[in-house]
Amino acid sequence: LARFGITLLPDDAAGLAFRADWLAIAVRLLLRPGALDADLVVRFDVLGSDGPQVLQLRLGPEGAAADPDGTADVALAGDPAALVAALRDPARARLLAEEGRLTVTGGAADRARLASAFGARSADVVHLE
Repeated sequence: LARFGITLLPDDAAGLAFRADWLAIAVRLLLRPGALDADLVVRFDVLGSDGPQVLQLRLGPEGAAADPDGTADVALAGDPAALVAALRDPARARLLAEEGRLTVTGGAADRARLASAFGARSADVVHLE
């Protein structure tokens, strides 16, 4: 049910309550099983109406787990809807960045691994920084 519902989330969540922990659910749902052969630490800076929140996860062969103390390989910052949209469709990251709703930083190889882990084809990988 959650996999179905995540596809129906609006692209604009202005004014809606959001907790960074909820983003972890989306990550776990959208991360392709077995997509990563080595760990990748990802920090999400959620810029919502309740103020900034941070979620840091270690993604790897076993899925996603909280990792608040690790050093992030990739960082994504944006409003909640933009972060979820980028995870649902990594090819939209460039458009979201151009709109000023998403920032992605980290090494090019790590950004490519992250995009691939969420289903982007190599031709769709967007290198933003």
